[in-house]
Amino acid sequence: MLDVSGCIALIGLYCYSNNLTELDVSGCTALTYLHCYDNNLTSLDVSGCTALEYLYCYSNNLTELDVSNNTALWDLSCYSNNLTELDVSNNTALQTLSCSSNNLTTLDVSSNTALEELSCGYNNLTALDVSNNTALEYLYCYSNNLTELDVSNNTALTSLGCGENNLTSLDVSNNTALEGLSCYSNNLTELDVSSNTALKYLHCYSNNLTSLDVSNNTALKTLYCYSNNLTELDVSSNTALTSLYCYSNNLTELDVSNNTALTSLYCYENNLTELDVSNNTALKYLHCYSNNLTELDLSNNTKLPIDHIYTEGKGCIGYLKDYYSSKIYAKPQDGESFLGWYNEDGELLSTDAEWSIEGRTEKVFIAKFTGGEPEIIPGDADGDGELTFNDVTVLYYYLLNGDMTGMTPESLAGADLNNDGVISVSDITLMFNLLLGGS
Repeated sequence: MLDVSGCIALIGLYCYSNNLTELDVSGCTALTYLHCYDNNLTSLDVSGCTALEYLYCYSNNLTELDVSNNTALWDLSCYSNNLTELDVSNNTALQTLSCSSNNLTTLDVSSNTALEELSCGYNNLTALDVSNNTALEYLYCYSNNLTELDVSNNTALTSLGCGENNLTSLDVSNNTALEGLSCYSNNLTELDVSSNTALKYLHCYSNNLTSLDVSNNTALKTLYCYSNNLTELDVSSNTALTSLYCYSNNLTELDVSNNTALTSLYCYENNLTELDVSNNTALKYLHCYSNNLTELDLSNNTKLPIDHIYTEGKGCIGYLKDYYSSKIYAKPQDGESFLGWYNEDGELLSTDAEWSIEGRTEKVFIAKFTGGEPEIIPGDADGDGELTFNDVTVLYYYLLNGDMTGMTPESLAGADLNNDGVISVSDITLMFNLLLGGS
């Protein structure tokens, strides 16, 4: 417990990040700054602190908070508590209110006309009226149960975060100063951002958008529009774009030739048949698997570790490069089979359709496919069509150091004589037995 009651000259109290369960500030009439966040307080009486301008009591266990007497309050941060209600109607001087991560079901800010920043996300709000808050610049109301949000009067708004609600529409045509818009994980079927020419960040993923026009948003740096129903996307005007996440849509083409500043492109799970990234020389991260690509030329992308991926036969390829891993993908067409990954010299590198190439020195990878199921001859490790002592030698070196010289996908499968799914010394033993007339 900390008792500073009666300290009438006390202006600032900083007792944050302790294990306080009680705090007595009664009679502290001059107290202007109270920082008691990150403790274990279950109650806090500030009714006598009438000069209070800054109250930071977040990350406690408060179930109620009465600030009705604190009419001078400018900044109130009471997030991450257990508040079920919060009355700020008397706090007309309030400029910043952060009450996220509580259990609020209602919030009335109609009297807080000076409010510039409001963060009320991760509550249980079903409605939020900000029509009187014309000075509002930052509004974050993520993860509530809002079905509508009117921001038409908030023309000073520069950042709006309303993701993870139940919005079916959102009109931001009056918010011409908007630089950041996060409206992800709602039920939006359309979104007009043509008036938001200052927009730098647009996160509209996980909605039901069938179209998206960003041609007027020439300042855009980050566009996350994945997991929608987009069939086309024109980003030719967005030359400042550095991150484009448009995966899990229905795109059949994607032109990023004008996006020379692009460092991250995630366009997987679409229907792309080609992808030209030759102009995107700054590209560091690329996810383009689960499309219908047959070739990927990365020779201009020097920040990526490989130069070229292409197919021989009927199938498609994909690529993943991010901070954590580097993988290549192969998928045969119906009725076809994936033979394996080969280098430029025709040597088999792997038979894994999804293969990690982290640490590989090869720059070119070829995915080979063939029609029907390949013929597998038991024990034929060298692929010459019969079981001989050379198969034992080939298998020995494969087990010793992974040498696949002379092996094919069919012979690799045939080397698994005991059919346990693993090539091991047991298979060599079986080979000897067969060659020596055993079983």
